[in-house]
Amino acid sequence: MDPEYLLNKRVSVLKKLCAYIESKHYGLTICIENLYQDSDQGPLPIMATADEMTTLIHAVGSNHLGVCLDTGHLNIVKGDTFHDFIIGCGPHLQALHIADNLGFDDDHMMPYGKGNVNWDEVLDALHAIGYHDFFNLEIPGESHVPLGILEKKLDYLKIICDYMTQRIED
Repeated sequence: MDPEYLLNKRVSVLKKLCAYIESKHYGLTICIENLYQDSDQGPLPIMATADEMTTLIHAVGSNHLGVCLDTGHLNIVKGDTFHDFIIGCGPHLQALHIADNLGFDDDHMMPYGKGNVNWDEVLDALHAIGYHDFFNLEIPGESHVPLGILEKKLDYLKIICDYMTQRIED
């Protein structure tokens, strides 16, 4: 589809949603996630650059609209670099879906495993914008193990999250 047509459709729908949220005084924010679509040519980016995100947000013109960075999705489509996406979205970045993968499929693996997301780049950029909002692990790919092992993985994930949070805050 024509990119301008898609932008206009997205703006139209999001303006209505944001106006509704505002009229009801819900105090909610809709966070638009960077996505991709599988195709014969490989994964196609959808809203995979900071420019696309900020263009949409400015066109909607609402304080009830933000950005959710899905690290796994951005790693697959190779839109912006992590640094450029995070810095470019800046204060509009209000949520994270933290997941790793091998760069081909949305494997939903935990950080610092066998995936190839550049976590130093992600954490340095989050630190640079002073990020202190939602930090959500999106890692169902790690849950297919016996309960005893899952408990140990959760202990390890606590260590990883503490490390990542400290890197962002320092």
